Amino acid sequence: QGVADAAVPVEGLMISGDLNIVDVQMVVQYDIKDLIGYLFRVNDPGEDARGIAPGNPEGRTLKDAAEAALRLVVGQRSIEDVLTEQRTAVESDTKTRLQNIMDNYQTGINIVSVQLLRTQAPEEVFESFEDVLRARQEQETRVNEALAYENNIIPRAEGDAERIKREAEAFAQARVSRARGESSRFVSVLEQFRDHSIELQNVLQDTNNADDDGDSSTGIGLGDVSVISGPDVDGDGFDILASSMTLIGAGLGDGSGCLFTNAETGSDDDAVTCTFSVSFDAQTGDLVSGIPFSIAYLGNEILTLPSLVGNGPFEMRLGNPVLDTDNSDRDDNHASGISAADIKVVDGPDAGIVQGIDIAVDGFDARTNVVTFRVQDGETLNGGDGFTVQYLNRENLNVPATSEVTQQRLYLEAIEEILPRINKVIVSPDAESVIILGGREGITPIPVGPSQAP
Repeated sequence: QGVADAAVPVEGLMISGDLNIVDVQMVVQYDIKDLIGYLFRVNDPGEDARGIAPGNPEGRTLKDAAEAALRLVVGQRSIEDVLTEQRTAVESDTKTRLQNIMDNYQTGINIVSVQLLRTQAPEEVFESFEDVLRARQEQETRVNEALAYENNIIPRAEGDAERIKREAEAFAQARVSRARGESSRFVSVLEQFRDHSIELQNVLQDTNNADDDGDSSTGIGLGDVSVISGPDVDGDGFDILASSMTLIGAGLGDGSGCLFTNAETGSDDDAVTCTFSVSFDAQTGDLVSGIPFSIAYLGNEILTLPSLVGNGPFEMRLGNPVLDTDNSDRDDNHASGISAADIKVVDGPDAGIVQGIDIAVDGFDARTNVVTFRVQDGETLNGGDGFTVQYLNRENLNVPATSEVTQQRLYLEAIEEILPRINKVIVSPDAESVIILGGREGITPIPVGPSQAP
C-alpha cells in the first residue's frame, strides 16, 4: 500500500474546459491487487522524487497515468465547477479513469482513493480570480434574496388584496343589511302605534266559570284575566286595565283549531291549541312605557317528559309562578296557601295498564316553583312525550312601548337612523313635528310623524 503525494507544481497547472488555467494538487492512495503483474509486467524507470526504485509500476507509470486522468477530467469541466461545485465528481471520475489505465497496463495496482488537496487559480491571477468568484457568489446571493422577497411579498400582497376585497364586500353587505333592518324597524314602529297587546305565555282557560258549566275549556272571556298588581297613582284601583282579548288565528281556517268566536271557546281541543292576546289600556291618561304589572289567569302549560323518566318520580319547573286556585286556606289571597292541589295534570300519556292519565302531581315547592310528579303503578313512561298541566298563572309584565309619547319618540329615532344628515329635530305640542335638513340651498323643514289632531 502506498500514497503518491509528491509536489508537482508544473504538472499541477491544467487547462479547464472553459480555457482557464487551474492549479490542482491531489493525493492517490493505492495497494497491490495482482502481485505478478506488479512485479513482472511493467518495467518502470522509477522516480527519485518519491524514492521509487526502477522496475515497479508505482513510479513514473503511476504518476504519469494519474496526471493524464486528472487533465482529462478537468478539461471536461469549467473552472468554476472544478473549484467549487464538482470537486467530489472530479475525484470520483479521476479515480475511475486512473484505474482503467492501470488495468490496461496490467500493473496489478488497485486505486483506493483520489483526493483533491488544492484547487485554485494560478498565484499570478489568484486574487483577481477570487474577486470574480466572490462577485458571482454575491450575485447569486442577491438573486436568491430577490427571489425570496418575491416569493414572500407577492403572496402577502395577494392575501392583503383578497382580505381588503372581503372586508369591502362584508362592509357593503353590512350596510345593505343595516339599511334593510332600519327600514323594517321603521315599519314595525309604525305598526306598534296602536298596539297595546301582550301575548300570554300559557294557554288561557276559563278562570271565573262565567258560563256555569264547570268546564275550564269553555266560556273563556276577558273576565278570565285579572290585573293583580301594578301602579295605583290616585288610590282608586290599578291604573292598568285589561280592555280586549283576541284569539290568535281565530276564524282563519288554518287548521289550528281556533275557529270559534273570541268570547267563548267551543271544545276541549280548541282550548289546548289556541293562543290568546290581551290588550291593556290606562284607567285614565296615557300608559307609561316600562311600568311593571302582574296578571293572573288559569292556563294550560305543555311540558315534555325528561329522558330516562321510566316509572318515576320526576321533577319539573313551571314556566310561570303558581297562585292559590282552590283557596283552601279561606283567606281569599291568591298569593298564599299554594300547594300541590292547585296544579292538575289535564292531559298526558295513557298506556292503558291502569285507567286514566299515567302522570299525577305528588308535591310542589312554592319557593322554587318545582312540581314533583309521580307515575301510576305499573306504568313506564318514555322521555320526550308531552303532557299538560293546568294552574293559576302569575305572569309579570311591563307596559310595552306603545303610548302616544313613546310612539312619537320611536318614530323620530327611526327617522334619525335612516337619515344621517339630520341636523335637528323639533317636537312641539302646538305644531307639526319637522326635521331640519341642511344642504347647499339652505335649511329645508320636512314634516314627519303622525299628523297632529286639529
